[in-house]
Amino acid sequence: LRRLGRTDRDLVTSPKVKTWKVALALFLKERSQASNPWLASRLHLGGSKYVSHLLSVRRGASPPTTELQLLRKTPVSSAADRE
Repeated sequence: LRRLGRTDRDLVTSPKVKTWKVALALFLKERSQASNPWLASRLHLGGSKYVSHLLSVRRGASPPTTELQLLRKTPVSSAADRE
């Protein structure tokens, strides 16, 4: 969220189809074992089937959104880096 300049409040108040929310879901799906039900709940994206639909549409689109490019090129810090 920080990389995108967003907060937890933005997750709740922003519509579920916002480009940055879908980019974040896709990034988390690529980099972790996040399930569609977890993504739906945590990112306030609707139901898990809707998340699946959003991600499949986004994967088929090109080029990647600006938000997804930002997430992909920013190094992921480890827990040790934050200490």
